[in-house]
Amino acid sequence: MVGHEDLQEPVLKELRQYFKASKKENKINFLLNIVTLNKYNGKSFNVNDSHLHGCLLAEVLLSFHKVKTLTACLEALQAPDIVKLAKNKCGSHVLQAAFRSSTLEDSVKEKLISSFEDDWGSLISDVYGSHVFESIWECSLFTVKRRQDLMKKLVPIQSDSKFWKFAMLRCDMYLFRKDRKAWVEKMKKSVKGAKQ
Repeated sequence: MVGHEDLQEPVLKELRQYFKASKKENKINFLLNIVTLNKYNGKSFNVNDSHLHGCLLAEVLLSFHKVKTLTACLEALQAPDIVKLAKNKCGSHVLQAAFRSSTLEDSVKEKLISSFEDDWGSLISDVYGSHVFESIWECSLFTVKRRQDLMKKLVPIQSDSKFWKFAMLRCDMYLFRKDRKAWVEKMKKSVKGAKQ
């Protein structure tokens, strides 16, 4: 389906109909209706209603070229709901797909990232949130400078979580503390490798 752009629009139209988001006034409910398989009431999001099949469908839709409606949905999400999704076993897949998406605007990704700015520690220490963190870390927005700025925020945080420890190994916290210059060089290579 990703290679068949001409089929994406009719599929999205049918899905918007099925997921009670066919009208202009309810289109921002599309994503949460998919994620919850139509259990979302349009007012308050209960992350426990997230369903694996709905989240996997949302993940596929985020790889489409036509993401206008999903963009509006992601922009409408409130920071607490984004954090809840990130720490949910099913919902975390949706955010990971958003950060991997080549068609989603950088401004939308920035909005999602801003939800975690005040509490990176709890995101990274969470079993599912740690995967979202890895997607953010690998995201094209995370230049070496941005990674370095984030690492400065993470240095004082102490956590016994094994997920935190794995993430800090991946970010090479040890080298960051020991030799910043070597860390920067290592990150330059990894960022270049990711963009190729």
